[in-house]
Order: sequence, then structure tokens, then C-alpha cells
Amino acid sequence: MLIDKPEWISHGDGVAPIFSVDVHPDGQRLATAGGDGTVVLWSVGNIFARLGSGKGAIAKRAKKKKKDQAAANGAAAQGEREEKENDPPANAVSSASNKSSDGVSVSSATTTKYANAGVERVATLVDHRGKPVNVARFSNSGRHVASGGDNHLVLIHELRPSVGASGNGFQFSSNASFGSQSHKNVENWALCSTLTGHSNNVVDLAWCLDDTMVASCSLDNTVRIWDAVRGTLITVLQEHTSFVKGVVWDPVGKYIASQSDDRSVVVRTVEGWETVSHVKEPFERAVWNTFSTRLDWCPDGSHITAVNAYNKPKNTAAVLMRGSWKRENDYVGHKGPVVAARFNPRLFRVKDDDGNKYVASCTALGAQDKMVTVWMSRKARPVMIAKTFFNQSVVDLCWSPDGLTLFAASIDGTVACFAFEEKELGERLSEREVHEIMEDSYGTARLDRTGVAEDPALMELEEEAEPAAAAPAAAAPQKKAEGAKEKKNSGAAKRPAQKSTAGQASVLVQRETVRQSDGKRKIAPVPIGGTGPIQRVAAPSGAEQASMSSPPPTPKRPKKSKPSETSGSKPRPQASRSIDPEVLAAMAARSRPVVIPPACEETRPRLSVRISDARVCEVQNVEKDIVGVPRELRISSAVQCLEGTKAVWSDKHLGTTVRVAAGCDGYLALGLGGGVLQVYSRQGLRMWAPVSLGAPLSFLELRRVKREGEEALGGDLLLLAVTTEGKLWLWDLEKMKCRLRSDIAPVAVGEGSHKVKRVCLSRAGLPLVVLGSNRALVYDSKLEAWVRVADGSHLHSEFASGLSPSSGSGQGELGGLQAGAQQAMASAAGPAARTLNMVTASEQRRATGRHLEFMTSAAGCLGDSASQLDWCSKLAKFLAQEGDQGKLREVLDSLLREDKRALKKILAAIASVRSVQRLVSEYLDMCSHVPEALE
Repeated sequence: MLIDKPEWISHGDGVAPIFSVDVHPDGQRLATAGGDGTVVLWSVGNIFARLGSGKGAIAKRAKKKKKDQAAANGAAAQGEREEKENDPPANAVSSASNKSSDGVSVSSATTTKYANAGVERVATLVDHRGKPVNVARFSNSGRHVASGGDNHLVLIHELRPSVGASGNGFQFSSNASFGSQSHKNVENWALCSTLTGHSNNVVDLAWCLDDTMVASCSLDNTVRIWDAVRGTLITVLQEHTSFVKGVVWDPVGKYIASQSDDRSVVVRTVEGWETVSHVKEPFERAVWNTFSTRLDWCPDGSHITAVNAYNKPKNTAAVLMRGSWKRENDYVGHKGPVVAARFNPRLFRVKDDDGNKYVASCTALGAQDKMVTVWMSRKARPVMIAKTFFNQSVVDLCWSPDGLTLFAASIDGTVACFAFEEKELGERLSEREVHEIMEDSYGTARLDRTGVAEDPALMELEEEAEPAAAAPAAAAPQKKAEGAKEKKNSGAAKRPAQKSTAGQASVLVQRETVRQSDGKRKIAPVPIGGTGPIQRVAAPSGAEQASMSSPPPTPKRPKKSKPSETSGSKPRPQASRSIDPEVLAAMAARSRPVVIPPACEETRPRLSVRISDARVCEVQNVEKDIVGVPRELRISSAVQCLEGTKAVWSDKHLGTTVRVAAGCDGYLALGLGGGVLQVYSRQGLRMWAPVSLGAPLSFLELRRVKREGEEALGGDLLLLAVTTEGKLWLWDLEKMKCRLRSDIAPVAVGEGSHKVKRVCLSRAGLPLVVLGSNRALVYDSKLEAWVRVADGSHLHSEFASGLSPSSGSGQGELGGLQAGAQQAMASAAGPAARTLNMVTASEQRRATGRHLEFMTSAAGCLGDSASQLDWCSKLAKFLAQEGDQGKLREVLDSLLREDKRALKKILAAIASVRSVQRLVSEYLDMCSHVPEALE
């Protein structure tokens, strides 16, 4: 290993702190952001040239050193001879990298070009106007660099051609005014976007995979998502309650995660920006005033390394596993809070203690104890500890694209470079191997992302030929999440067409724009399912339940069909009558099936589910490669329940695979291929005979639900199952009794949606369905019907802006559902939303009344008595202020019959409204005559 601290990398003549460091995707430039208000781009090649020649190198670790003090002189002499023999020439670092099998390395030509010219500083960007710059990040394409600082701005600079060219290949700018007065810029990085909106310092930012969006986080407690192409705001994520100091995108493209001083990590979906997890446990005893909390995501998407965690008695970095979002383990060893984590962009093949090879990720940690550590997954000890290189906290880290060089920045104003040899970290996997790992885990390769049509005329032609779909929840660039298309069947096309044949689904082909590895774009055909009895579409990312819209119909020339098939051509004995063509078209539109994707790919090799605090069940699907043997004889699934490392029980299924699993209180439910459900007891007993549900499972949830007022009792263990055809079952597992059987497909169609986003149990144990429009419905057992509990029709209400999509925002489960529906409605309105919101004061008051009535009844349907009382109190006060004593009496009469305590609370809330004093006194008097049983 070679280590250096280039003294010429500094800000403010060495007196200003450095807050951020990042490497360009081509490995030639290093960006630093500092307290002097500038972003400086440096020559990486010049650093490597110094390392290779030994100039400036402050440490070199030999393979072996004898520590026998008696032979110290001899050992030192031997060390000098080895160093002379092994010392590389000027380009040795990059030359060694070029020997890797996959050819990813720091270019030796680039190193020579930079070193020969003696270039150190490539460009200085001063558009933050002297305010400290806290973060700088290159885009994945390398064309842009984004930065954020104490001026509350996010600035995006673009690399542009310059007038002249130097002999070393640099493009020298003829205008030095855009850079520092004391340093001439070698490259022309021009400001192209200024993103305004944050009300406090910007601490961290990140580019999405295809560079169309930038996420920034700030001390204003928000994460803002920007359209990097248009320079406009897409959405504001407001779940955190304190300074947000770290943000990162999921490498698969489905999630975004942020970390805050409120001692939590929030994970959200990219499509719809819905919160899927709010992780608090690892950070409950964490320090709250660190400079940053820069978490990072593993390159294969399997886990997040979250910083500033605490596991008594040490400060740690917590590993949060994808899907469960629970702490799997910790990186333990730092004496101060860990404030930055950065994964190596490469995966490595390493050996465990038994000599067996496995694929590992590598992550670097920086902490306030002035240390840098480098860890390999599944290893208990770090592979590198750097203790004495910095005088103050290490706040940012980055890796070179070849994965062999680590840069660390400290607020002491210095940057250190650690150049590894490949044998020190392990054998690097090639891009093809990483491609296969991603494909096995998520059904698609990380590199195959959606792109932009090469010719804009093609997009115009598609828009003319097919009706535009309704606008989704976020603005135009939200389609990033759809980049993870399934390996077998792509259901994420924007405007798919349908065509029905006689009794079976036909396959159409639609063009889709994709970006190739070389950056070029092409039009690729995508298969699209038709309107068969039910269309089954694989989910975009394995076991995680993704949503997918049903393709709208496109008029096609009808095909001839046999008279015996149900194509509408067979004569009917009923009397004939004419039907208006418009009515017929509306009926046909409503008859389209709801598409609910299966929970995961059948070929997913492994599943894991926690069934209790101490036990985890692991499933391994196996398919043997035997020529000439039917597939049903070659596939099997092995199920094993583990308590720590000890196997508690195991089972095996032959001729099928496990596609989805759910567990609670030691019980386990498995969804097998073909729509078969298998349930296990705590000791692994097959409680039920295999239950055939008729179609693959899309959603499976097992949860113990305790009713309000019965917390001391055990509660009911409920199992919810939903198939791809929309059939829903709810069982009481321990009583082996079916509580509900329903069909959500016609309900969703009736609501005007052909997309089911989520089906789950509410907090009260009721089946809850969230549609693609973010409308939510819950099953009311008293009415024996699906009741709508969230929609976006209340945008004009005075209470609409106070709702947050987070169910933990103080508004409860109902508030989160309603806010999501309103957000989707506002996004669908697009630029017209502002015009639509211009209503008179009287119209707004009427809208507020409708909203409060809706929320009160919806909370009751959800079984949330606390939320219902809150909304009922607001409704009563609103009616009192409006002088609507007729409706107010109906509300109070209902409470007088059902809940005397709630009535007293509401009477207290409206007592300050003088116009209803007599009414309040009347009902207070009636309360004294109500039987105590209603108390």
C-alpha cells in the first residue's frame, strides 16, 4: 500500500477546512469543497505520479517485516533492498491496475499527461461567493459537478469545451474570470443550474443513477429532489424532525435513504416518494451534533451502511439490510462518532477463514476520532486502520473507479490518499459478474437503465399514436424506479397497448428507448401482455412488492375468432338491442383486468424472513441443470429456521419454489409456485394442508394485532394473502378460521384505477388497499364493503397542507394515507395545480367542511379511535364557528349515544365559541343523565 498527503491540495492557502471530496468517474479529477467558499478540481494523475516516484509518499507497507529488535539493523537494510527492487516507476500504480482481468483502472496515459505538464489544480469554482461549501459530487456521467453550501444553494457546473488546447491534452480556457484570480483554470466548468429552495445550509447531495435527478439535504430538516435537466424542484421530503445531513440513492433505482440528527434513517420509494421504513433503534444513543451523517448504499443494493450509530459501549456504523431495514450487524472500533461511510464501487472475491471464496463489498469509514478504517463484509476486523494522519475529524471519503485508491478529507484542511494493491483487498469482480449478481437478485442488471429517445421526433410520434397516461406522483423524471425492469417480462413500459384475442392473451411489441453502456441510445422492442383472463407480470425488484399499472387499451384492428370462443362473435339467444358506441367503449374500458404483480421472481435463489426477535427463516430455491428432465423434477426449496447459528427446524418442498414468505411470533407462511400457501407452527409443524389459491401470491403479511383496550391480551394472529388475480383472504391463523374472502380487482376498476400499489393490514388489523392513484380503501366488516379512506379530492381544504405523507408525522395512519393521495392529485394536475387552487374564501370553507367530515368517518372505518376523536373535535369546532348547529347537533347526538367521554372532550373544545354556549350547556346537562355504562 502507498499512502500520501499531497500538501498542495488545500483551500484558503491551507488554513480553510475541507468538507468534501469526490473522484470523477474517469478517475482523472478529484473535487474538494472547502471553507473558503470554493470547489477545486485537482489532477489525480499528478498524485499517482508522486506516489509512484516516491516523492511525497509518507508510508509504504512491506509484505513482511521482522520485529525482532536484536536484528533491527539487518531488517532495515533488507527492507531498503526490497523497496528498491519493488519500487514502481512513475506510472506504476496505474500500470499495475491495468493488469486486472476486467480492464478497469486508472489510465496510465492520463497519469503521464497530467504528470508531464506538472498540473495540480484543474479548475477553481467560486460561484458560492465565499460561503463555505459543504459537499461536491460528480455526476455519474462525469459531465457535471454539483455542490451545496452555507448559502443555501445547490449549484451544478457543466464541463464545456474551451477555446485553446494545450500540448498535454487539456482544454485551456481563454477567460480566467470564472475561476480564482490566483489560479488559472485548465478546464472550463461553467455554471448551468442554480437550485434555490433550501432555507438553511446544504450539507450533502447525491445524483440518481441516470443523472436526471439530484437529491440534496439541509439543516432545514428537508430532503429536496431536483430535476437536474430542467433545474426545477420535483418534491420536498419532510419526514425528518431535525437537521438532515446525509442522503443516498439505491443502486437498483427503487429507493432513496436519508439520515438526520433526529437519530433516524428514512427509506423512501422513488416512485411516489412513500416512506417504507423509519429506522431509529441503532441511533437512539447517538451523538446528535456531528458535522455530517453521510450514509452509503452497497453497490449490489443489499444493505446500507448508516453512520453515527451506537452499540454499547462503542460508536459504530450500522448495517441495515434491504427489505427488513433492520440492523444486521455493526462495524465496531471507532472511539468517536462515525460521520462518513463510502462503499468501494467494486465488489471483491475474497476467502473466509476456512479458505472458501465469497463475494464481498468493501466500505471505508471516517470518524470524529480522526481515524479512517476500511472493512470487508463478513470480516470482524478492518483491513486497514489509519490513526495518525489527521488532526481533526474525517468528514468525507471517496474511492477511485478502479476500487484501489481511497481518498479521505478532514476539516484540518488536508486530504490523504491510500493506494491499495489488488491482493490487499481481493480479486475484483468484472462488470459482467456484477451484472449477473444484480440480475439474480433483482431480475435486471444495474447497467441496463432506461434512456432517452435518440431522436425527439420518435417521442412525438409515440405521443401522437397513443394516448398519454395520467401524470404520476412526482414530476417527469420519476421514471427512474422503472429502470429495474424484469428479466423475463417488462411491465414498466410507459404507454403499453393491449389487444385481445379469442380467450387468451396476445403479446404485442412496443418500442422503448434504452441507453447502452457506451452512452448511446437506441430504440428497443419490449413485449407487452394483452387482456387475457388475468395478466401476470413479474415484479420489478424481487421480493419487494412493487406496483405496476395495467396497460390501457389502444384501438386495434379486430381479429377473426372462432364462433365457439368468447370473443363476442357468437350469436346470443337474448333479444337484440342497440348500444351507443360511446357507452360500449366506456364498458370496455371498465372491463380491463387489474394487474397485480407477483411478490417475487420464481427463480430468486434465496429468501430470508425474521419470524421472531431471535429466529430467522431462510429459504433456498434450487434448480438442477439436468438435460432431458422436466423442470418440476429439477426444482426444490429448502426451508431452515435458525436461532443465531443453530438450526431449530428445517423442511423441503420438491417440485416447486418459494416465492414469498412472511413470519410473526415464530409462525411462518410461505407462498409457493402456482399459488399454494403453506403455514408452519413455531416448531416447524405443517399446521395446514397446502392451500391452493388459484394464482401466484402478490402480497403476504402475517402480523399479531391487538385491539384497543385489549393490549394485555395476546391479540389475534392474522394472515393476509392476495393473489395476482386480486383475490384476497384474511385468516385468523391460530383459530384456523377465515375472517374475510373478497375480490379487490372489481373494486379497483370501480375506483378508476388499474394499478394496485399495496395491500396490507392496517394498524387495527383490517385489509387496506392502496391503488395506483394513492386512493386507499379499507374493508368495513359492519357494512361488508370496501370503504374509501383516502383520496385527493380535498386539496382546497384548510387542513390539506398540514398533512404529511409520513404516517409518523402526528396525523396517524390516516393522515399519511390522505397526504399521499393529495400529493398524487396535485402532481397529476401539474402546472395547472396553482390555477385550480385559486378558490374563493367561501368555497374553501365548504371544502374544509367536506374534508373534516370525510376524515372523521374514515378514521372510524380504520378503527383508529384516537384519530377519529381528533378529527371529530376539529369538525365540531368548525361547525360551531360556522354556526351550523344542525350538523353540530347530529355529531353531538351520535357521541351521546356511543361515547360519553369523547363527548365531554369535544364539548370542552367548542366551549370557547360563544355562539354555541347554550348548546354546550344543554349537552353537558344531558351527559349527567346518561348511564355510566357509556362512560
